Amino acid sequence: MTDWSFCTCVDNADWDDFVSTSEQGTVFTRSAILDVLGDTTEKYFLKKKGRIVAGLPIVLVKGEPLFPVPFCYYQGIILDHSINRLNNVRKFSWITEILTRVANFLITEYGKFGLSFHYSLLDVRALTWIDQGLVYEPTITIVPRYTAILDLKAFHTIEEYSKMIRKDRRQDLKRARKEGLICSYSDSSKKFINLLQQTFDRTGAPLSDLECSIIEKILAISGSNDVGGLVVVEEKSGSIGAGQFFLKDQNSFHAVAHASSYNGREIGASALAHLGLIQLAKKSGSRVVDFNGANSLTRADYKHSWAANPKLFFNISKKS
Repeated sequence: MTDWSFCTCVDNADWDDFVSTSEQGTVFTRSAILDVLGDTTEKYFLKKKGRIVAGLPIVLVKGEPLFPVPFCYYQGIILDHSINRLNNVRKFSWITEILTRVANFLITEYGKFGLSFHYSLLDVRALTWIDQGLVYEPTITIVPRYTAILDLKAFHTIEEYSKMIRKDRRQDLKRARKEGLICSYSDSSKKFINLLQQTFDRTGAPLSDLECSIIEKILAISGSNDVGGLVVVEEKSGSIGAGQFFLKDQNSFHAVAHASSYNGREIGASALAHLGLIQLAKKSGSRVVDFNGANSLTRADYKHSWAANPKLFFNISKKS
């Protein structure tokens, strides 16, 4: 009988307690978020000799793993805090064993899978070695991705921070003030969804029904569970020029979805919404703002213009 075993976590309180103490645990792996993302979400614990060493959430739609999960990040392997604290000599062995067992478990259970690893877990070599030893064809794909992280401890005041951002962002904010735009924190989720749909339509890649469903569900539960909210910027006419939906956890504010009108972009509303998010995160005592994704030239350029630093993470997937 093996010392290792997988079990399903049926108690959300136990799951959230585990997530809250792990370096890989974020708001995206809290039960309140996971439980609204698909038809169901399986939450697994990997145990060795009865002790939990890792957690694993799998979002399912029609019985199959959903990946990528729209508007979500870092839904991958969550290590127990005791594993994260090991020295490199011991940590390597544990991570190699955990990654190998998780991948084999998912292949056996589902045939295919997709995981988005937190940027604190970068050693994914074990997944390349699995392919070398399996009878399956080597179909595990490891894709490097980048996010943009703003360190809120790098400045004390917003005035100090304004000197860190790029000149064109300061010009955007100056234009917003000149236009008399007003930034506030709102629960106008329906207006935001409409604006988000318009934003995606302009890119030529409209929101799918699944994407609309997921963002609506996350918005609906974010306020009641104190895991997120909306920053909105109103124009003089009273219409919303821009909005920023965010989620938050013990360490980070996550910029999940940004929307803006065409006119709002021209008069600095988008910039003011981002600054509003940063001010709120700083006031709350959060450590960082995670702009969640900087993988195209346009997005990376904009997000790094806010003095955010690049941070590498990995998406792991296997097709059936």
